[in-house]
Parts: sequence; C-alpha cells; structure tokens
Amino acid sequence: MTPDGSVPASGTSQTPQIPPGEPPEREWHVVARGDRDGGAPTTDLRRLVVAGVAAVAVVLLVVTIGTASVSRFLAERDAIANGTQTADLLAAAAIEPRLTPTLLAGASTALDELDEVVDTRLGALGVIRLKIFTADGTVVYSDERRLVGQRFDLGAVERAVLDHGVTRAAVTTPEGRENEFEAFRGRLLEIRRPVHATTGQRLLLEVYGDYAQIEPRAAGLWRTFVALEVVGMLALLLLLAPVLWWLVRRLAEAQRRREEALRASVVASDAERRRLAGTLHDGPVQELTAASLTVAAAADSMRAAGQEQRAATVDEAGVLVRRGIASLRTLLVELYPPELRGADLDDVVDDLVEPLRSRGIAATAWVEPGVGARLGSEQVPLVHRVARECLRNAATHSQAAHVSVRIARAPGHDDRVVVEIADDGKGFDVRETMRYPREGHVGLAVLADTCRRAGARLEVASAPGSGTVWRLTLTPEAGR
Repeated sequence: MTPDGSVPASGTSQTPQIPPGEPPEREWHVVARGDRDGGAPTTDLRRLVVAGVAAVAVVLLVVTIGTASVSRFLAERDAIANGTQTADLLAAAAIEPRLTPTLLAGASTALDELDEVVDTRLGALGVIRLKIFTADGTVVYSDERRLVGQRFDLGAVERAVLDHGVTRAAVTTPEGRENEFEAFRGRLLEIRRPVHATTGQRLLLEVYGDYAQIEPRAAGLWRTFVALEVVGMLALLLLLAPVLWWLVRRLAEAQRRREEALRASVVASDAERRRLAGTLHDGPVQELTAASLTVAAAADSMRAAGQEQRAATVDEAGVLVRRGIASLRTLLVELYPPELRGADLDDVVDDLVEPLRSRGIAATAWVEPGVGARLGSEQVPLVHRVARECLRNAATHSQAAHVSVRIARAPGHDDRVVVEIADDGKGFDVRETMRYPREGHVGLAVLADTCRRAGARLEVASAPGSGTVWRLTLTPEAGR
C-alpha cells in the first residue's frame, strides 16, 4: 500500500513506506528465547519434577486436613464410647444400689451418702456434673445440691431414654434452666441412660464429661494417621520413582524424535519444492516464454501485412501468455526463493508481500532505511523464512483483510533489529496451540526450532477475534 492508501498492482517492486509507529500493549508469548540452545525443545524435566513435588505437597496437605477431620471424628466417637462406659460404671457400682425410696423422698442422709460415693469418683472418671431425673422431670439427685427437688420439662431425647430404655450420647453445650448453676460454659460430652431404683422405678441419669479430654486423644490419633500416611506415601514414591523417571525419559525421547521428524519433513518439503520449482522453470515457464515470443512475432507479421485487427487479437493473446508467465514466476518465488545471502532487504520483503496482494489482501511493508545493512548474511534468510511462514499462515488460516510487515531497530536498543508481522484476522489461542498443536500443523514448532538454532527471539501475541502479531528480535552481531 502506498502512502496515499492505494495498493500497488501485482508485480511492482515498490516497497510501501509505512510509518513505524508504536505497537499497542499486548500479551506476548515466547516461542523461542534466542539463547542458542542448539536443539529443539524437549520435555522440561525440571518442570516435571517441580510439578511432581507440588502435587505431592498438595496431596499431603489434603491428607493432613482430611486426617485431622477423621481423627477428631474418631476421637469424639472414642470419647463418647468411654463416656458411655463411665456412665455404666457409675450407674452399676455407685448409683443404682443407693437409689432407695429414702433418697427418692429427698432425705438428706441418703443424699449425703450418695454425695460421698459420687464425689470420690467424679474427678477420677472425668465427670463434671451428674443428675438423676424422675419420669416427670423432677431432679431427685445431683452433685449440685441446689438442683435437687426442682422440676424441668424433659425433651424428646430424654423421653426416648426413659420410654425405651436406650442410652444416648452427644456433644453439647450447657444450656437451659437446669444448667443455670454451671460455671463451665465450654463443650460437654453428655451421656443419658436409664437407671433403676431399688424399687424398680426407671429414672434418667445424665452424666456430663469435659470435651477437652477429646483434644489430646484426637491429636494422638492425628499424629498416628499422619505418620502412617507420610510413611506410606514416601514408600510409594520410592517404589514409583524409577518407573516415573523411565516414563519421563521415554516421553522426552519420543518428543525429541517427533521434533527431529518435523525437521526432516521440512527438509524433505524444501527438496520437493526445489524439484517442483525446477520442473516449472525448465518446462512450462520456458515453453510459455517461447510461445510468447512466437505470438509477438506473429502479431508483427500480421501488422506488416496490414491485418491490424488480427494483430490486435494476437497481441491480446500475447498479454495473457505473459501474465501467465508472471504468475508462474511468482509461484516459483513462493515455492523456492532465490539465493538470499547479500540480497537487499527491501526486495526480500516486497517479494514476500506480493503474493498476498495478488490474492486481494491489503499487504503493506515498511523497512527502516539502513537496517538491512545491520543484519548478517545468515540473518536475511532467517527473516525471509520466518516472515514467509507467518504471511503464509495469515493468507491461509487467518481470513485477514490487512497484513503488514515492519522491520526496524528496537526502541532503545540500537544493537537489535525487530521484525513484526501483523494481521487483522481471526487470531488463535496461543497457549492452547503451543500446548496442543493440531496434527499436521508443524509451522509453529518449525519456526521455534529455526529461531532457536539461529539465536533469535520469536514471540507471538494473539487471541481469538483480535488478530495476530509475530515479533522476531535479532542481534546483528550474532549473525556476522
């Protein structure tokens, strides 16, 4: 495209002078770092090891959290079982034999006698409070003497214990009017079970244990479980490490072979393109050139004989033949470009964008004056190779209406040259394409390998619906 916005006709050698401008902010993805690593990228073993260690850490964290929950649950179940046994022991050994009619009547001597027996056992068994209710909710005994004789409404759980003779245990907090004298306000382990007076009357026994006793038991179980889990996982890792290492090496070897096959396919493709270009040049191009000369001679003969109308018709045929020759020569350049070492950078870029113009794509190019002289003899072919692949992708896959090539010194870096190829096409997901390249689409891997071997940095910025920009960064001294 010329500065006035027009697109030059196909076959012109003019390189449009597009002002450089500053590119907008983009998210760049590195394809090749330009570190001259001397080979194609293989599986990053260090990254795999880090990912494995991170996975193990996550598993250990999940196991630790899960084990803590399981340990607390088991400790709570264990504490409930122990509390139930404590209540059974108190009921059978200390309480039921002393539930006499005298005690049920509230006689002080009977209450004092039971107090003396119970007080000696409460602390030893971890019991904080003990109460005995009749079926109507009257407290006939409690180690908190102020509760004796008071009547409270029994809940559904208490009723079930009395009606069905079952034992119920739960973790609760001291609430309700019957706990108004409790100084302890933490969580309690509450055991409810039936007891029988000497008269055979069924009563309700409530025993409260300190929930804090569960904590050391849960901690002990947690330490045991975690130790077992860690030892088990470490043993599993030791057993799997050789297998995992073998699989990783096999994966790296498979990727290396695949990339070698890609490079071999590129070499074979170049050889085939060279063969096709040679066949076209020595066959149809030469024959059409001879035909063009013959048609021109025939037109001259007709014109000399005064057959102007026939000569004009033959001249039109000659124009069509010459257009066909020009198209074939353009195809030859696409198939197999001429020797590029020492070639003028403006001509190289113009040859690259011309085929896009012939397809109706508005292709523009701008080369900073004098920048071509800064590149080494091996770097001009590299620019051609990268730009050709990017432009071919733009023409084939992007559905772009405008494509531009810009070559200039990097801002703030006089020792670097930057080549940018941009299009306004449909774009693509760079991360997805780099991670999972589609079968048969080897251009990105080949470009990465080519730039890596040449010590050049290649980046790409694209997203679905936002166009694509390729950026090749060269250090001229590296190519001289």
